[in-house]
Amino acid sequence: MTRHAGHRFATALTLATVALLAAAPALALAPKEARDQLDLLVTIDPSLRVVEVNVDAAGFNGPLPAFQAMEDFRAENGSAWRFTVDLRRGVTSLLDGGAIPIIPGPANDLAWEDFAPGCSSYDCLPVATVEALARDFIAANSEALGLDPSSLVLDPDGSGP
Repeated sequence: MTRHAGHRFATALTLATVALLAAAPALALAPKEARDQLDLLVTIDPSLRVVEVNVDAAGFNGPLPAFQAMEDFRAENGSAWRFTVDLRRGVTSLLDGGAIPIIPGPANDLAWEDFAPGCSSYDCLPVATVEALARDFIAANSEALGLDPSSLVLDPDGSGP
């Protein structure tokens, strides 16, 4: 490619880029246009949207149904844990703050042999054992978490190594 041809190519590329950027607003999403009689019956009212109103439980001054259970969880597992609560439903939306060892790993002292004899990696941990441990944890903390462990279903395709 000659120097002159390279300059033309760079100019053409720059112009194409400017044209695409200028056309970007035209490609933006827009509300659906009415195409038939059913479309005319649609009502969009933002006030009808149900939105979570989340607050940090520790800093909220109002009543929370499971506040004492959350405080008990923090006393047992450390004050770094934070409960974010959906005020509309009164349940935990997010629990954040650290790690609670349930299965062996590099960050804890749990022994692989206690979970499955001869096992020394995640590949051989029995899914049923891990599920039972998770369900026990949820059951022990169900009030703080706002969960009923019996309402949860294991996804076999998403479980295991």
